[in-house]
Amino acid sequence: MHQLDLRNGLSLSSINLKADSDAEISYRIEKPIIGFGCILSGNVENDKDIVGNRLNPLKSRAGIGGISFFTDAEGVIRKAAGHAARVLHILITPDTLASMYESDMDDLPVQLQQLCEGRLSGEFRLLGKMSPAVKSVAHQVANGAPQGVNRRLYLEGRTLELIALQVALLKAGDQSNSYDQSLSPMERDKIIHIGEQLLQHQDSPPSLQTLAKQANLSINKLERGFRKVYGMPVFAFIRESKMQKARLLFLETSMNVSEVAWEVGYVNVSHFGAAFKKRFGILPKQFIKKYC
Repeated sequence: MHQLDLRNGLSLSSINLKADSDAEISYRIEKPIIGFGCILSGNVENDKDIVGNRLNPLKSRAGIGGISFFTDAEGVIRKAAGHAARVLHILITPDTLASMYESDMDDLPVQLQQLCEGRLSGEFRLLGKMSPAVKSVAHQVANGAPQGVNRRLYLEGRTLELIALQVALLKAGDQSNSYDQSLSPMERDKIIHIGEQLLQHQDSPPSLQTLAKQANLSINKLERGFRKVYGMPVFAFIRESKMQKARLLFLETSMNVSEVAWEVGYVNVSHFGAAFKKRFGILPKQFIKKYC
């Protein structure tokens, strides 16, 4: 396990367990800490003991991320036999998270607001699928800084970005938040389901009319719902998910620009290149050369 202290109250750890190794990682938490975790590859089991109360082992697979809070805990992280595993963990104190958000405390989910304000003392753990954006940034963090870039500054920036993305993802799924009265809990669930479907079929997304009909919503309600839940219109959501998937494909595979463009649903490679540069400020070929 490699750990790097990025600033006071914020650290980053990367755990790599090789396929031919039976190694396991033991840890001990002795002070209140918030953990942002990402399972990048493999299947892992977290056997945790919280203040003497044994919990059932938590089993997670690649693509799962989450946020947890513990005040006093110890445990062991194990991988599946014969398989490699890679886990990324960001540890931040409640005071540090509170100082980062300051006047923007409403951007935090209810549990984290209560935690930062000292109104939550119990432990909690929230898990779910990582979004394409979270996956992309997590892999950038795990792979380290590009050559010629200051390592600590790069990793701190990407780590803060990863925290913000995971917080936003949790906020979008927070059932206890108060939402616009024009969007009922059932309608909100429909919007979240549509978003999940679009992520699975982003190369050939249905039309607005089809989506609205499937969810039994008006097109206006669908658009307003997406702005409320995801902070952007439907097509902006689709475009963003395509760009994040494209960046992830460049980082994780040896696919060329044309192959990635077709994979995310672009027929015209030039249009893909223009969209990628508009989103990330760099052309795909330049991105490959610099980061891959």
